[in-house]
Amino acid sequence: GEWLVRQAFDIFQIENVLEKTGLDEKHRAVAQQLLTAKLLHPSSELETERWLKDNPGAPELYQVNDDHPVTRYRLYKVAEQIYKHKEDIERHIYSIVYSISDRMVYLPETQIVRH
Repeated sequence: GEWLVRQAFDIFQIENVLEKTGLDEKHRAVAQQLLTAKLLHPSSELETERWLKDNPGAPELYQVNDDHPVTRYRLYKVAEQIYKHKEDIERHIYSIVYSISDRMVYLPETQIVRH
């Protein structure tokens, strides 16, 4: 699941939009871990902290290059930053969806396949 989310993040240029919100490299990595966890295992930041420790896929894909663990407090801080820029992030994602919508095939069960 983590790799599929990573591919979607690449398509939607999530790291670029997070950079535009002012998040530095470390906070962008934490944000991508948080968003991956929320997509695959929607839960509180406390449970997300546990999930990230038990499922190393997201931490391996988005490495935080410092000596501090990704705690629920870091997740809260990043979540607040993301929420402050929610409208800009949504606008960015919608613009990409519209730009690639002619190249997508919609299948039953809301599966999307790019070609």
